[in-house]
Amino acid sequence: MEDAYRLLKSQKDKGESFSDVIRKVCANDPKSFLDYAGVLKITEQEAKGMHDTVASLRRHSTRKLPKLPKNLKNYPIFPS
Repeated sequence: MEDAYRLLKSQKDKGESFSDVIRKVCANDPKSFLDYAGVLKITEQEAKGMHDTVASLRRHSTRKLPKLPKNLKNYPIFPS
């Protein structure tokens, strides 16, 4: 627990509260999608398989889209 306090204190500037520090640390910009480029070590064949699967799922969901209820507010999973 003391190590967490020390880490938090090390980020604290003069005049800042610990709440300010937590907000500052937690509000950092999330990583860009491009930061993850090259993380997956997959073959071209595996990449093509993933691409084909996503394309198939998109086609399937797009065909179902017109069949969805017009007024989703009355749908049981969307409470008022």
